[in-house]
Amino acid sequence: MKNIILFTLCLFISAISFGQLKAEYSSSFEFKPTEENEPKFVLMDSYNSFLLSYINIDGMLSRHKVILRKFDQKTN
Repeated sequence: MKNIILFTLCLFISAISFGQLKAEYSSSFEFKPTEENEPKFVLMDSYNSFLLSYINIDGMLSRHKVILRKFDQKTN
């Protein structure tokens, strides 16, 4: 019984840890104004600002993506 509970707990923890989104860090980013809809700053304070845009293309080659970019004081 202990083994089944331990196995279930390990399976649950591994599913949660590997299912998280991976953040991409870079000094610059690609911005495609033809594809990204309504870019706007959603949160600005004295240290950071966040730019939110989304890609919503329907049809045979549909793509749906929400993009949130974080800028620091140096706007990197």
